[in-house]
Amino acid sequence: MKTYVCVLLMAGVGLLPGARLAGQTETAGVHAWDGGIRQTVDGIFIPAVTGAPFTAKVAVEITHALPDGTTVSQKYYTLVARDSQGRVHREKRSLVPADSDREPLLMETYLMDTPERTRTICEFVRRTCSISSDHPASGAFVEPEGVSRDGKSYMFRENLGTSTMDDLDVQETRETRTYNAGTFGNDRPVAVTKEFWYSPQLKINLAVTRNDPRTGEQRLQVTELSLSEPDPSWFVPPQEFKVVDLRAVQASEASQAK
Repeated sequence: MKTYVCVLLMAGVGLLPGARLAGQTETAGVHAWDGGIRQTVDGIFIPAVTGAPFTAKVAVEITHALPDGTTVSQKYYTLVARDSQGRVHREKRSLVPADSDREPLLMETYLMDTPERTRTICEFVRRTCSISSDHPASGAFVEPEGVSRDGKSYMFRENLGTSTMDDLDVQETRETRTYNAGTFGNDRPVAVTKEFWYSPQLKINLAVTRNDPRTGEQRLQVTELSLSEPDPSWFVPPQEFKVVDLRAVQASEASQAK
């Protein structure tokens, strides 16, 4: 799952007293939208595996230190589920200040149907769900340790041993990726670390901590975990939403592309 944060910067035009520009009108200083600044926060990856049902709440905390020493702390949560057939329910919610009691706004749900090979995205503002063909991932690609394929970074992996979380065995791992100078405009190497608490039984991470000097610290924690079979209502669009099936359009476009 991915979450987006958008910041809109508006700048006015200051004029000296009595000064007037040629052709100036009363709307001076108005301009088009600048496109905004977006930050992506990837949530817990949930593969579409069968025979390992669960429901849970995933709490996310983001802390970013600004150059002037200001600390920005935000949070959100999502509800997730997977049934024995491998169908997956995920959410996209808005960020709120870390000390806020405000409920993170539910913006979208993602329903991955492994048997039907479909993905349904429901937008709560438009109250519309769109169904498209998809092949839900049944596993995660684990990158080999060492130099990356493009040669721009090096990843070192450490085995931190095993422990338990929510009565489940977890494997603890730390990965440190060092990006070479010049990879993304950086004038010196940049190191990014990630720590994982992985459950072999559920094939998901029960916790993840990311430390990236570009975006700050992100902590993801699975809470309120239940291994019971989820209610089937988790995997169908809300009854009051309009459902648009895009599979015929996809098939037509694929046929024309051949």
